[in-house]
Parts: sequence; structure tokens; C-alpha cells
Amino acid sequence: MAAVSFDAACALIEAALADGARRSVLEGISGSRDFAHTLRRLRASMQAHVWRAGGQKIELSEVIGKYDRRTRQEGFHVLHDWDGKADHVNENIIPIDVLDYMVARRGAGPADDAALAILLDYYFFHLLSLLSLRIWDDGDPDVNLDRLDALLTQLQGPE
Repeated sequence: MAAVSFDAACALIEAALADGARRSVLEGISGSRDFAHTLRRLRASMQAHVWRAGGQKIELSEVIGKYDRRTRQEGFHVLHDWDGKADHVNENIIPIDVLDYMVARRGAGPADDAALAILLDYYFFHLLSLLSLRIWDDGDPDVNLDRLDALLTQLQGPE
């Protein structure tokens, strides 16, 4: 697998956070038969780390896979929660576990655009958390931290 620089990883996530991109993603998965179906479509994109924003396809799977593996090798599980009772790391990433809970609790109810937006932002927040542990991998850590801060500001912005 070709190396993905921190800068390239940030650029991919930046494209997903760009003006209107998340709104476009949500519009693309909404309008399904029922809320549970819409949530499952969001889940599929989270699991694949692939997003469609209008005509643009944003593929994060290589970046997320690389950074998650490297972080796990160092003993950190940023994307996956620890199940203390079962004594193992959960199979799904934390945002998917939360989404599955939403399907179980509210999937039969009416569509909720705000909940979808929160789930999508929660996913991207976890990706930024993962990147925060990789700022020393290549390039200037101070510049990388500033780049990550700008992405967090973008995530928290009006979109």
C-alpha cells in the first residue's frame, strides 16, 4: 500500500467537510422508505469509509485503515471501543455502534435530519481524533496540529 502523508489524509477529510459536502452526503442517503433504511445507508458509508457528495466520491478507507493500524500497533484504539465484559475490542467503530443503537431505538420512527447530521459529524470527529495521534508521523507537528485544528473548526462550523 502506498504511503498516505498526513497532509494528504487531511486533504481528503477536508474535501468531506467542505462547504455543502456533508449536506450533499445526507441528501444522497435521505428520502428512503423509512428512517431505519436511511440509517443503514449511512452505516454502509461509515463502514466503507466512502462518501458521495454530489458527483464527488470521497474514499477514506486507505487513509483510515493505515492510520488505524498504525495507532493500534502503538496500543491505542481510537475508533473502536473496548468491551470490558467480553474482554476485547468491539468489531465496529464507535460511530457505527452509536448508529446501530439509533436504529434499534428510533429506526421505526419518523426521519430525523438532525440526528443524521449529528451521526455524520460524530463519525468525522472520530476521524479527527485518530489523526490527532498521527501529527508526529511526517512533516512539522506544529503545522500538522494547526491543520487538524482548522479541520475541527470546519467540522464545528455552520455546516
